[in-house]
Amino acid sequence: RLAGVELPVTPLRHQHLTTVPVPAVAALGRELPVLRDPEGSFYVRQDQGGLLVGPFEPRPRSWAVDGIPEGFHNRLLDPDLDQIQDVLAAVAKRVPAFAESGIRTVVHGPDGYTPDGLCLMGPVPDVAGFHVLAGFSIFGIVFSGGAGKYAAEWILEGQPGDSLWDVDVRRFGPHASGVAYTEARAKESYEREYAVHFPHEELPAGRPLKTDPLYDRLAARGAVFGARSGWERPLYFTPDPGGTDEPSFRRAAWHEHVGRECLAVAGGVGVLDQTSFGTYEVSGPGAAAFLDGLSANRLPAADGRVALTQLC
Repeated sequence: RLAGVELPVTPLRHQHLTTVPVPAVAALGRELPVLRDPEGSFYVRQDQGGLLVGPFEPRPRSWAVDGIPEGFHNRLLDPDLDQIQDVLAAVAKRVPAFAESGIRTVVHGPDGYTPDGLCLMGPVPDVAGFHVLAGFSIFGIVFSGGAGKYAAEWILEGQPGDSLWDVDVRRFGPHASGVAYTEARAKESYEREYAVHFPHEELPAGRPLKTDPLYDRLAARGAVFGARSGWERPLYFTPDPGGTDEPSFRRAAWHEHVGRECLAVAGGVGVLDQTSFGTYEVSGPGAAAFLDGLSANRLPAADGRVALTQLC
């Protein structure tokens, strides 16, 4: 706030609990492996002579979205077992020893979640020398070694040793500054902690956020939309308006739809709605040479011409 920087991080309530010593655990004489149950959405591991249970319940709750209370440093929230009772029932079914043991401690605190569940790293645009390491949710310890290494490279050398666009603080535009949007997306990420993540999957939370004048007309023609920088962009068209395709690790159903579109454009004509695309204006002395050096294709030789190219 002192630097005038707003980050898309929402505090979500998260709890984990430990049990009193479990005789069956002590009788093993060795440490238990970590158990993760994606259907029940929890993990269990050994904690001294008992068990530690970490649930990721449906319908998570946010906390202090309008600002953290003054003086709340390193404090915890009161336990709320009602919020996670359904997950605890699943734990008891999967791990009978848990059902027979008593609870020793409940740790309940806020964790910072971003709209896509990944952390925020790197320099903030337009604020010289301001670097971010935030939004690690519950994975700060897991990522700490790599995050520290790459943050040091970024600060000292101007860029990290590997591509970190997936966690780059610049991946979120102004569309992610609204509390309603960031809160909805953060809750979705939390709920899907143990979900199967399919390639090219488009998630529904916080949408539609920004639509262009053609949105309703394209939807009526069977457009299936994806979110790009907050904009609803048509990805492909299904024969039935309002239809959706199940995600898959194999060739997805949209392959057939996109194939029909390619044939139609190759043999006729196509119109591309570019409302959601970014626009850059480069001007001044040396602008043409600068763009020519960035472009994979040559720039047009005459005014008023257009070239299709990529910027390297």
